[in-house]
Amino acid sequence: MHGATVEQLDLVAGGSPELAAAFQTVSDTEAQGLPKFSPRICRKLMHSVVCRAYAQAMLEVCHLVTVAEACGRSPRRYEEFFWDSGPACTAGFRAYVDRELLGEADAAPHVSADYAKVDISYDDGSFAIAYSRMPFLSAMVEFLVTVLGYGELDDLWQTMLSRGPTAASVADTANRLSRLLYGHLKDHLTTAQSHRKFACLVAFLRDLGDGDFGPTAIEDPVVLDFWLARSGKNSSDNVDFRTFASVFRAFVRLRQVLEEVYDFRALRDARPIGPDRAAGEVDPDSIRSLVENIDETENPLVVLRDPPADAIKFLNKTEAADLELLIASGRTGLALPLSFMRCEVFGVAQARISQAQRRKVAPEELRALIEGCVHDDYLERQSRLQKLARHTDRVLLASLEVLATARRPEAVILVAALRPDIDLRPLAKFLIAGDDEGKIVQLDSIAIRERLIAAMACPQTVGPELASLMGEANKALKSLSRQGFGEEETALPSAGDGFASAAQPLIEIRRQLAAFRRKLQGMKLPRGDWEEQYEADSEIFRSQFLLLYGVAA
Repeated sequence: MHGATVEQLDLVAGGSPELAAAFQTVSDTEAQGLPKFSPRICRKLMHSVVCRAYAQAMLEVCHLVTVAEACGRSPRRYEEFFWDSGPACTAGFRAYVDRELLGEADAAPHVSADYAKVDISYDDGSFAIAYSRMPFLSAMVEFLVTVLGYGELDDLWQTMLSRGPTAASVADTANRLSRLLYGHLKDHLTTAQSHRKFACLVAFLRDLGDGDFGPTAIEDPVVLDFWLARSGKNSSDNVDFRTFASVFRAFVRLRQVLEEVYDFRALRDARPIGPDRAAGEVDPDSIRSLVENIDETENPLVVLRDPPADAIKFLNKTEAADLELLIASGRTGLALPLSFMRCEVFGVAQARISQAQRRKVAPEELRALIEGCVHDDYLERQSRLQKLARHTDRVLLASLEVLATARRPEAVILVAALRPDIDLRPLAKFLIAGDDEGKIVQLDSIAIRERLIAAMACPQTVGPELASLMGEANKALKSLSRQGFGEEETALPSAGDGFASAAQPLIEIRRQLAAFRRKLQGMKLPRGDWEEQYEADSEIFRSQFLLLYGVAA
């Protein structure tokens, strides 16, 4: 499989789902049952916008609107030019101009054309647009309509046309259009420095792979090799790779970008959805999971910090900080487990060193700090993850007790998450009911839920497994002395709202913790085991720190 193009990477690296969707809309546009814009034009459009190299295109678009207005005989003729001229190609636009403009004698004496271009003569100057340029300009118009809206553009162009366009007024309109686009992009594109940093990573990977590359090209050795190669260099483009943490986060984002690009490509190239694999149909479940991966997901830690969950201290500051990088890394952290551990151990240590250097400590003090900068080794860090996992389980159990007592439906979700294999057969009697004549009747979903939750509040009626779980939940609640878990606090009518809003985020944190711990336990390390790996990495990082902070022997 070929890797993603640099243009595609630049697109998604902007970190904006809205911008990605806008480009996808242009790419998916059809005319006469065919793709309107070629892949080459779409890539050129993406590169122009992402690199903010669109000033000339804005000028050409506005001049082309004056050409389009000279074609045909209906109001808003530019609409017909851009949207009724078929697939965007050089020959198509040439034929349209020949038919609609040159076919009408003296229809627009200020516009003329030859085989290669259209010339516009204004009272204060002239301008020429090549036919070969028009497919790209048409794609730019499609993009502008998508991100700015038709009304904004039509107002701008109608004002220009109604006054009788001149070279100066067209240029002024183009400048206004550029400012509108810039105002939109500033909220959806990364800074220039971020783009330069991203370009460095891409160039490094392309050199390693001798060309195109995919997500799997980003592995633990690549992250370390890049940091060792670039952290000590003074970059002419002001790109800073001094800290290992910044390099790790950059590669995590890049791998996420690559995964998104491949997922979008899979959706775009997918066969019809259906059950027939022999006919090339795509499994609906695979599409559903793909879309779920592409959709922007809410950070569970953010949900816990927002109302109404913030009234309850599910995590203290230290616990939340220990989870921050793991949650931000998501599924990509599973692909870079050793880099994650290096970042959590040596990246944190480097932050202490950097802080000391900013305080301008003496060289000998800085050297001593480097020699003893690590507070946790890999095994100690894993022990902290284990404690976090146990704490998350305890908080979920306590939440189950509160929600079951409050008869909130989220209690059922917590049972399924905490004990997915629990025997629920004893609950069968709560799923059916009889009428006055003893006949069995179907309960609606609300009635079922209420009966289930009521049963959970009486463990002795629901079988030994669920009774045991509810006993653990009760014990967990009593063992927590944090804000929001007290007897008086959980008895408040509003308490259920906070616990209910935190249920899914806590389940997601638990899932990510469990997946990452399994990954750590099952991985093969370059140096054998975690103790030997720590010793080897300590030498590498200590030597690099001494070089970076100018205290090497």
